[in-house]
Amino acid sequence: MEDAQLTPMMRQYRELKAQIPPDAILFFRSGDFYEMFFDDAPRASAILGLVLTRRAGVPMCGFPYHALESQLPKLLAANVKVAGAEQMEDPRFATGIVKREIIRVVTPGTVTDASALRPEVNNFLCSLVTAKNGAKILFDPYDPEGYGDSLKYVPYCGEADAVCVSHSHPDHRCLKFVQGNPTVFDKPGSYTFGDIKIKGIETDHDENGGAQRGKSIVFVREIEGMTLVHLGDLGRKLTAAELKEIGRTDIVLVPVGGYFTIDAATAEEVVADLGAKVIIPMHFSTPWCSFPIGPVEDFTNRILNVVRLGVTRFEPTDIPASPSVLVLEPSHVLK
Repeated sequence: MEDAQLTPMMRQYRELKAQIPPDAILFFRSGDFYEMFFDDAPRASAILGLVLTRRAGVPMCGFPYHALESQLPKLLAANVKVAGAEQMEDPRFATGIVKREIIRVVTPGTVTDASALRPEVNNFLCSLVTAKNGAKILFDPYDPEGYGDSLKYVPYCGEADAVCVSHSHPDHRCLKFVQGNPTVFDKPGSYTFGDIKIKGIETDHDENGGAQRGKSIVFVREIEGMTLVHLGDLGRKLTAAELKEIGRTDIVLVPVGGYFTIDAATAEEVVADLGAKVIIPMHFSTPWCSFPIGPVEDFTNRILNVVRLGVTRFEPTDIPASPSVLVLEPSHVLK
C-alpha cells in the first residue's frame, strides 16, 4: 500500500520501522495497547497466538501493555528481535498524531527481562520505583518546558499510584502528564501507602538554611525489606539528627552536579555518612541538560565500584557487601 493511501498513524508506523533492523517486530504503543501492523502482524500473531485482524485495510494484532512481560519472552525465544516505540507525549495534550520514538531494540540472547523495553529510571531527576505488588511510586516528575531549552528529557507520561515531590520547582513538580489518580506526598511527615512506608524529612536546597532556593524534602521509602532514600535537591550535608531520622540506607539517589545542589565532593561525604550500599547519582550534566552543573564523572571518579546500566531492578539479595555506584541512562530524551 502506498504511503499516500495510509492514515497518519500507519505512516508513522512505517517511519519508525525504517529506523530498526528490518527483521525486528515493532511494538507500537497506542494508549493501553502494543499494536503491530503490516508484515509484523501475521508474524507476531502466529508466535504469540494473537487474533489477526485489519485496520484501514492493514493487517494488525495487539495486546494490552501490561502483558508485555509475558509476551516479549515468547518472541525472544523464537529468535525474533523486538523494538519498542513509546508515546513521547500525553495524548491529551498532543496536537495531531501522538509523537512516538524507538526507545529500545531487544535482541534474543541478550535480554530476558521485559523491563528492557520499559525503562523506569531517569538519571536527571525523575525516578519511578515499582514494587512487587505493582504499586508505582514516582519521584520528582519534571517539566521539560520549565526552563526553556535547558532540559531535553521527555516528561513521564505513564501511570503512577503515588508521587513524591521534594519541592515545587518545575523540574521537580510536574503532575500534568502523570496518568491515573496518584496520591501526592509533598510535605514532611510519615505516611503509609498500602504496605509501603514513606517518610518525608525537610532539608535545605542551599547552604544557607533555604534562604536562596527554599526547602527540599528527603523521602525515605521502606518496602520489601529495603530502604530507599531519595535526596531530592539537597543543598548541604545532612545533620546528625537528619541522618538518625533517615536511618539505615540500602539505596540512595543523590544529586552530584553542584551549583543548585551539593557537588560531587559533598555527595561523597553524604553517601558515606548514610552508609548506603547502592548509590545512584542524579542531577548531573548530560547532552540533554544544559544546566551549569558538573558531569557524573566528577562523582564516579571518587568511587571504586562503578557500574553503568540502562535499567536496573533490586531485590533484597542483590544489595552488595561494599558500596557500589550505579549510573543509569536516561529513559527518554528529546531529539
